[in-house]
Amino acid sequence: MKLWILTTFLLGSSLSAQSMGQKFYSILPKATDASIHKLIEQNGGTPIIENDTVLFLAKSLNGERPFMIADFNQWDTTRGWMLPVNGTDWFFRFDKVASDARIEYAFKYGSGEKIDEYNPKRVLSFDVETSEFKMPGFKNSRLIRYDDYRLRGTLNNDSIYSSIFKNKRAVTIYEPNGYQAGKSYPVILFKDGTPYLQRMKVHQILDSLITAKLIPPVIGLFTNPNSRRIEYMSNGDYRKYIVEELLPYFESKYKASEYSAVGSSRGGLATADLVLNHSDIFSKCVAISPAFRPVEIADQWIKLKPKFKKVIVIESRYDADWLPDARAWVMALRAANTPFEYWEIPQGHNQEAWMDIMDEALIRLFK
Repeated sequence: MKLWILTTFLLGSSLSAQSMGQKFYSILPKATDASIHKLIEQNGGTPIIENDTVLFLAKSLNGERPFMIADFNQWDTTRGWMLPVNGTDWFFRFDKVASDARIEYAFKYGSGEKIDEYNPKRVLSFDVETSEFKMPGFKNSRLIRYDDYRLRGTLNNDSIYSSIFKNKRAVTIYEPNGYQAGKSYPVILFKDGTPYLQRMKVHQILDSLITAKLIPPVIGLFTNPNSRRIEYMSNGDYRKYIVEELLPYFESKYKASEYSAVGSSRGGLATADLVLNHSDIFSKCVAISPAFRPVEIADQWIKLKPKFKKVIVIESRYDADWLPDARAWVMALRAANTPFEYWEIPQGHNQEAWMDIMDEALIRLFK
């Protein structure tokens, strides 16, 4: 009896010492639909995470094979091949992911994409729902809680007519709590104003930072392009619209002590292009996941050597498409002796990532 107990104990200890991968492969030869469901239930859903290893599980859809697409494989089906669990409709895949990362992902089928039905954590990524998971070491830098948020500042919506583009342009201006007419304030121009307000809640971030006295009271100027593809590609008419139409409209109502600009992705390109050509107006900027190519911003920066108080470049680690652009710009900033800060965040090229980092970016903008 004692020998049986000892043997059972040792066997149990051996199984418990196995890694997640070892355990999964040990049940794989006799896996059934029920055993996969049980595995998922025991681990609280999918994906199943252990240290830096992630196990993805997905079922076929109408006989179509799933492919795992995610931030870390650039949403490329050729890098997201999943293997079949014989005798079932299930497919699996193991991946190594940095222990501090936050990842968005989905499953790709021949007929379209599908979120992970066994993962309740979902976010909107450019108005498309994706699944999400956070590794054990991920740290969220947000300082605000949206569930008990109340607007402290004021949002004023307006529009102006552009003679340059021959159309109306929406403008939203954020006034900080306690705003005093006639007083000069630092002004931050935010590109892609509507998604920055509606999706990224930047007005809430401003409220939080100002209330906590982490940044001074500022005015936020939120503007939208009518065509990102045209106006955000180093467009001279767009720069002219900002400087000759938008800012005069703004200054007819407010006083600015200084101007900064913030943008992400192609908005980061538009930000860098604007401040490069108008460093006499803009003294600081933040570019998050800047997408420059084919515009040679880095070359232009070295040539013009603009004078700035500060440039902040933030890049996403899982952004193979645009990570080289940010790094090339950093080399150009160094070559031009432009004061800058650069850091990478362990996320992908998406609005949730940019919202996560916005607190810290704005704090550092005023340090």
